[in-house]
Amino acid sequence: MNPPVPDRGALVPLPYHAALVGYLRLHEPDVWRWAGARASDGEQRACLRAMLLRDTYRIDPAAHGEVHATLSTAMARLGIAAPATLYQSPGQQMNAALAFVSGEVHIILQGPLLERLAPDELLAVFGHELAHYLLWTRDDGQFLVAERVLNDALAAAGASASHHETYRRYAGM
Repeated sequence: MNPPVPDRGALVPLPYHAALVGYLRLHEPDVWRWAGARASDGEQRACLRAMLLRDTYRIDPAAHGEVHATLSTAMARLGIAAPATLYQSPGQQMNAALAFVSGEVHIILQGPLLERLAPDELLAVFGHELAHYLLWTRDDGQFLVAERVLNDALAAAGASASHHETYRRYAGM
């Protein structure tokens, strides 16, 4: 029996995401162009890969087959066919993050997620991170560009409370 084909049409950006992309493109065209060029920069990819190798260790599929099987299940359910790598980051706070590289899935686990989460809980975590991947790869990457514009705004000196709230709402949805 073949597994069901995922309905990608059911996964659409929220109206808030689309409205924010529209606002940034209209009111910050220079910043938008700069962030868009940066989003696909090969040098940035090299820096990201170097950071992953320096600050994390890869979770080996041979040693952690169940974890990789759970990730494969999440990817299949969402219709993602890309090479995937899992990483473990030090720390006690449990979290996960997607390090975005177009055409590749890189998920960083922090803290004791593997020890504390049941397989279904880990599947949900992977699904959440993979939803970021789907959002950031659709519509020519415009939602990734918006994420980077907002993230850079927070890094600037004097970022306002409204910048923080906008980013929280955009990234947390």
